[in-house]
Amino acid sequence: RQRLDKALLSFFQNFRRVYVGEQAIHSSKVYGPLKEHVGIPDHLTALDIIVNKIATNLKVFPQCEELVDLTLTLFQDLA
Repeated sequence: RQRLDKALLSFFQNFRRVYVGEQAIHSSKVYGPLKEHVGIPDHLTALDIIVNKIATNLKVFPQCEELVDLTLTLFQDLA
């Protein structure tokens, strides 16, 4: 399960770099298909999902140092 969580964190980090942010929001057409296929209509919903994953990782995997480090890095990069 930790491998999957590491992969999700990597995906979220890359998604954040490309599709979340002031300039990315205005030019991104990714949210149309995301809304249609998985119900994520905008960057705020995407951020909510990412923040919930961060909170879940910190609650469920406090003993896995590598996963906690990756999670906190993602959280820091969101700020």
